[in-house]
Amino acid sequence: MVYYLQQNVAILSQISTQISSVVPQVAIPTTPPPPFPDFNPSPSDVRVNAFWFMALIFSLLTALLATLVQQWVRDYMHVFQRYSDPLKGARIRQYLHEGCEGWYMPVVAEAVPSLLHVALFLFFAGLVDFILHINTTVGVSTTVPIGICGIFYTFTTFMPVIYPQSPYQNPFSGLIWYLVQTFRGRRYMDRDGRSRSVSSNMAQGQMQLAMEETEGRKGRDARAIRWLSDNLTEDSELESFTMSIPGSFNGKWSSEVWTRMSEFTQDESRSAHRDEHRSPSITDLMILNDGLLPVAQRFRFVSNPFSSMVRLIRT
Repeated sequence: MVYYLQQNVAILSQISTQISSVVPQVAIPTTPPPPFPDFNPSPSDVRVNAFWFMALIFSLLTALLATLVQQWVRDYMHVFQRYSDPLKGARIRQYLHEGCEGWYMPVVAEAVPSLLHVALFLFFAGLVDFILHINTTVGVSTTVPIGICGIFYTFTTFMPVIYPQSPYQNPFSGLIWYLVQTFRGRRYMDRDGRSRSVSSNMAQGQMQLAMEETEGRKGRDARAIRWLSDNLTEDSELESFTMSIPGSFNGKWSSEVWTRMSEFTQDESRSAHRDEHRSPSITDLMILNDGLLPVAQRFRFVSNPFSSMVRLIRT
């Protein structure tokens, strides 16, 4: 600020000198202008520019990669429409598929939103650094919501690694999962009772943990079957579901799941109004017909709205 005031004084002095040359009887002292100071940007200015230019670069890189990935996927999908011979199309598709897997194309595609997220937080970092040096009140009011957003983003990053059932995740969760499984992996029990390491791929690892035969899975299986039986409406779906039921009684695990399923149904029936003319549900008919439960444990239930399924079982 002082420098600019000195510059103004020097300019006014030059104007006065020019006026004195026109009117010589007026003597005005002249002062030389001060020298220009060396340009030394503050560390905050350097940080703000670094953050914002990096955010700009990541944003443009995200747009470029998104366009390229879209083009690659479009070319890959056109293979199925380009050839009328199914065998030829399958060969070329397999050829390109192995190339995509070998050159980590899925990883590149998943990295596109990651770059956009990085650009956003770089912009936030530069914004906070810039505003805090202008006004503390405005800087704090801006930093608080940005900090809350950062905490939530960190929470969504690590939650799938700590609790695999968590629905909250972001593009960096898979990387954290891979690092954790590489250095200190989680293990699970397979169908043969052997301990195995969970896959370093997060989606496949979650599938392995979901299929692990634990007490929690028995309840999930029973609730899943109940949900499936309540949401099948088409006759073809009911027939397919019914035909697949005998194959699920091949072991003790399946029988325990269906027994727990019947217990859920019994608990629901006890809470409802009792009716002497209520018909058994599809689950109880199948359990009783396969001999998994004694006849003494038969119970009556609320009339099932899916009467077509019951008729199919009776047939």
